[in-house]
Amino acid sequence: MRQMNLLGKTVCALGLGASCGAMAQEAGAPAAEPVLGTINVVSTRTPHTERETAGTVTVIDQQQIEEQLAQNIQDLVRYEPDLSVSRDATRFGANSFTIRGIGGNRVLELVDGIPASDAFTIGDFSDAGRNLIDPELVKRVEILRGSASALYGSDAIGGVVSFTTKDPQDYLNAGKPWQALGKAGYNSVDNSASETVLGTFGSQANAGLLLFNRRDGQELDNRGDNGAADSSRTKPNPQNYRDNNFLAKGVFNRQDATYRLNFSGTQGGTDTNVLSSVGSRDLSASIGFPPGFYVINTKSQDGNDAQRALRLSGEAELRNGGWYDSAVLRLYGSDSVTKQATVEARDQTIGGPATPLLIQRNFSFKQDVVGLNAALSSGFNTGFIHHLLAYGLDLKATRTSELRDGLQTNQLTGVSTKNVSPDTFPARDFPVSLTWQGGAYVQDEIAIGERLTLIPALRYDYYRLSPHDDASYQQASGDTAPVGITHNGVSPKLGLTYDIARAWTAYAQYAHGFRAPPYDNVNVGFTNLQFGYTAIPNPHLKPEKSDGVETGLRYEDGGASASASVYYSRYRDFIESFVSLGTDPNTGLLTFQSQNFSAVRIYGADLRGAYAFQSLPGFGVHAALAYTRGDNLQDHAPLNSIDPPKAVLGIDYRDPRKRWGGQFNATLVQHKSRVDDSGGAGSSGEEGGSSAALFKAPGYATFDTTAWYSITPALRLNAGVFNLTNQKYWSWSTVQGQAESDPTIDRYTSPGVNGSVALRYSF
Repeated sequence: MRQMNLLGKTVCALGLGASCGAMAQEAGAPAAEPVLGTINVVSTRTPHTERETAGTVTVIDQQQIEEQLAQNIQDLVRYEPDLSVSRDATRFGANSFTIRGIGGNRVLELVDGIPASDAFTIGDFSDAGRNLIDPELVKRVEILRGSASALYGSDAIGGVVSFTTKDPQDYLNAGKPWQALGKAGYNSVDNSASETVLGTFGSQANAGLLLFNRRDGQELDNRGDNGAADSSRTKPNPQNYRDNNFLAKGVFNRQDATYRLNFSGTQGGTDTNVLSSVGSRDLSASIGFPPGFYVINTKSQDGNDAQRALRLSGEAELRNGGWYDSAVLRLYGSDSVTKQATVEARDQTIGGPATPLLIQRNFSFKQDVVGLNAALSSGFNTGFIHHLLAYGLDLKATRTSELRDGLQTNQLTGVSTKNVSPDTFPARDFPVSLTWQGGAYVQDEIAIGERLTLIPALRYDYYRLSPHDDASYQQASGDTAPVGITHNGVSPKLGLTYDIARAWTAYAQYAHGFRAPPYDNVNVGFTNLQFGYTAIPNPHLKPEKSDGVETGLRYEDGGASASASVYYSRYRDFIESFVSLGTDPNTGLLTFQSQNFSAVRIYGADLRGAYAFQSLPGFGVHAALAYTRGDNLQDHAPLNSIDPPKAVLGIDYRDPRKRWGGQFNATLVQHKSRVDDSGGAGSSGEEGGSSAALFKAPGYATFDTTAWYSITPALRLNAGVFNLTNQKYWSWSTVQGQAESDPTIDRYTSPGVNGSVALRYSF
């Protein structure tokens, strides 16, 4: 098993070969049993089955995406108990993944091997997220838990989420030079409609694909019942969104090579009537004055948000090169832009009569990346020991810029100013930053006999940050000069798998993680003289590091499979933004700076199983359970980014004739009992929280059912009803950090009962 044809597995896993590409048993539809469902590439950068993997990897294939009617990245991990997606419930929506309590930019997201743009947020009007790919473009998602720095470098200290887009060979039937399909769907949870057209042309040797998806919808539903047009509102703010998603791909197969050209992207916008921000706020105490001196009465607030992400790559997959078995060379570039505009009408009182103001705020976050990957593998023997060597090089240059601008107009006098309290615009919260990253890695899978495999790996990373000073950064930072830094790190890993018996496999792994200090932490820069505070750069930030171990046991025999794992990770020198250093005696300003804090530990367990009944053909059951606990060892307090224990239990049926099927899932979540209310370093996965008592989300149970029916070989219907019992509940990733006394806590509730339907026709 361990020495099965590496080339064949690579071809199948990457979707390059003609035999693996012939998945369209239905006219133009993915096969009911995709080859890719049991193979992952992300764990070792070479294709392996789950049984051969020293670690926990989830593979979500196209069949699951369609049958579970996934509409966004939150839906993709709906039934993964140790994964979640953070979401802003007021305006900005889904943001980024959290894996076993570690999230944000500590998790590497890849689309066809291209890194996704970073997330960045500051204040109430600026939030650039990572929700930049639509499931309609995706044929496979691979999720690796725990540090993957030994293979993927600085950005993967928390894990990897790797998306692979659809290939033309997945749809072409033998002997037919073209294939097309149309798909339409509706989702009641946000009253959205989705339309997809896909066309492929060519042969299994050389083929192209064009895909376009349009999605239009409104605000995501919740269980709030207060529809007031003010800050007491708990119903969702009115929204309208539109997203355009596209994919163009060419695949060209030769005897010893496959070449591909990928171009994909998304462009969308959201308009929000932010009714929850309407109302009066007395800020007098914040500037040392009695009540009534400084009062803001917001009369209306409208947000217009736009995102664009473009990805272009050229790949060459070379085979049988003499000294290597396989080599994948990739040159890529990406361009991501988030622009957000906020228009607010307010009456403002500062020690006198109210003044009507019109305030316009603009935020932009832009990231451009150019990179080169070379990933090679070679198989050879030394005596009775077989080696599979994986080695490669990653080079990446990233330019990141952010800008906040604004204009305040006195509606009585018509006078405008760039001074919009507490800011003077334009302002950069960090300077334009160029980062250079380079890494080289080597991994050897050493098969000793037929049972034991050792997997040592080692990676060297180089990181350099070069900031560019300009007037906008100086304006915000109070003439503080930005600093450049250089770091390097070595990340070792050691894994092993052992076949105990025919159906049983044990595994264990140690992995070291490394993350260089990011640009927005090193050079945080803003000064507010009115409120008496400033943030300053920190050139002495140390890289974050982690050491993690995981061990597990797997069973697989015919229609039965099960796995159990336990893990422990310790993170050192975690970086926290905006740590208070006290008042600077020279300036009299309260000073903030990014700081390393001592250590975080995260440990837990993961149980999974599935069984297909032999006596009841088509019926099966599955279950997954995850428990994670996290502690900030500096403050001896819980880590608030940890999701509560969660279990998913399900039963499914698939007609042996492949005409229809369905699934029923129960999701059980325990109440969130361990919360850090102190506002210390452990109160958030990224930044310090408030010192008020925090809301502890109660436990809940939800029930979902989905079904599919092949009306004809070319026409297929998918439908689902979610939260069947209309359960009122809070997802911890959404409500985390809200005060227990918050009268608008229902604003953060998840949707009630909702339905989704999709119809696909192939021709």
